[in-house]
Amino acid sequence: PKPLPAPGAAADATAPAKPADAAAPAKPAEGAAPAKPATPAAPAAPAK
Repeated sequence: PKPLPAPGAAADATAPAKPADAAAPAKPAEGAAPAKPATPAAPAAPAK
């Protein structure tokens, strides 16, 4: 039964690969996209 725990650990070994997801935090830069809400100001142009 103990051998099974080892396989599970192997799955955790895959988790370390997720650190690549840690790179996802770089996506917060996309959070800058929210700056686009400034674009809604463009609709003001139609006001012309």
